[in-house]
Amino acid sequence: MPAAADTEQQPQLSGMDASSSPATLLLQLHGPALATLQLEPQETEMIMRLPGVIVVPALSGELSTGDPLLPRALLQSDSRGAVIRLPWEYRLPVHYQRSATGLEVTFEKLFFEETGCQLAPGIRIREFRRGTLEGVIKAWAFLVNPDLAEVRPVQARRADMAQPDLETVSEMARSVRATAALNGGFFSPRDRIPLGLLFIDGELIAGPLYRRSAINLTAGQINIDRPQVLPWIQLPGGESAEVDLMNLPPQEGSLGLYTTTWGARTGTVARQSSYEVAVADNGTVLGVGVADLGIPYGGYVLSASGSRGRWLASRLKRGDRLKIHHGIDEFWEGSTQALGGGPLLVRDGVVQVAQDERFRPDVMLGKAARTAIGIASDGTIILLGVAGPLRGYSSGISLIDLAAWLVELGAQAALNLDGGSSTTIWAAGAILNRPANQWERPVASALAIIPHQRALAPPQARLDNQ
Repeated sequence: MPAAADTEQQPQLSGMDASSSPATLLLQLHGPALATLQLEPQETEMIMRLPGVIVVPALSGELSTGDPLLPRALLQSDSRGAVIRLPWEYRLPVHYQRSATGLEVTFEKLFFEETGCQLAPGIRIREFRRGTLEGVIKAWAFLVNPDLAEVRPVQARRADMAQPDLETVSEMARSVRATAALNGGFFSPRDRIPLGLLFIDGELIAGPLYRRSAINLTAGQINIDRPQVLPWIQLPGGESAEVDLMNLPPQEGSLGLYTTTWGARTGTVARQSSYEVAVADNGTVLGVGVADLGIPYGGYVLSASGSRGRWLASRLKRGDRLKIHHGIDEFWEGSTQALGGGPLLVRDGVVQVAQDERFRPDVMLGKAARTAIGIASDGTIILLGVAGPLRGYSSGISLIDLAAWLVELGAQAALNLDGGSSTTIWAAGAILNRPANQWERPVASALAIIPHQRALAPPQARLDNQ
């Protein structure tokens, strides 16, 4: 019959087989007349079309490829010809070529893709997709020329002066008219306070925790180190004492210092031998008590318990005068902008993940969304944000691999910051990554990237054209 004759002349897909390796999946499509393949990559699958080609009846159905990323191929026919569907967790680079028996289709599992553009004078963004044996990694890097732009810490604004607050990175970025921003240091979700060093405009907002690593972002002094910046007090008789905590939750047997950055009151509860001293901005003791003193504007409260509480109670009373010294390392003298994080990732251009900064295993081990900052030999500030872990989108990254990536980008020194659900990469008015919890998490601080001169064209337009 004429219809049968037409079928015999129509190109056929007569066979298909697959071979998998760690780097690629090779599909061989057999049929002597096969010439054209249409690739239609979708979010959850690759659709390959062979226009005008039919699938021989014995071949229709499902083929197991033996590959963990592309485990099966579904063969179908529609009105336009043969259709091959391969479900995948994430998009892979695909290319094909003619072979002696038909077509060879190669799926690249190890790949590196990059795009980028300039957001503003001195601020460049690079976007990456990296295929690995364990999944795809999606990341963004900001390269900042400190002669043309600044990176500065921003603290979450408080809606109520009575206690600290948290804010999203988007809100903090917009409040300072930043071109781009990432999340900053670690914080306590319960107490809503930074956990680690925070210096903003010369004000020491929070002292370092366990002397963890920090970055000094003061113009002309940009460096990464493990500074000692906790204050110490000098009593009327000349006796002195180091402060253990600054604007951090109190600990038994410690001496803490609290400013209005912490809140309107210390919020402490009476403990064994607890004692508190409210001090005016001129060093005069305004009042004493055992817990929850109000914090004078411009002044501070000293709060202690245990042996330190007994010591403080025996030394200070209302009307006494004392002095406070910042106790900043000589190397950090004059610092006005700094942010703590940790652990240290890179030293002298070599991967060196510090193991002695007292971080929990959930920070040190495994793959997670990560945020980090580094400094190149020419002074360029490198901010790197890695998304994940979110199936089919990004697998996250370990600290070792994060450090290695920063070295690839040119970092001579680098520091890990808060990550996981806190990781937020913001630019041109939008969040670029998919946050781990599917919503933007409020945090205690952010790093804002601000050009000294504003771009003439909206950065969003440049991003959309990449």
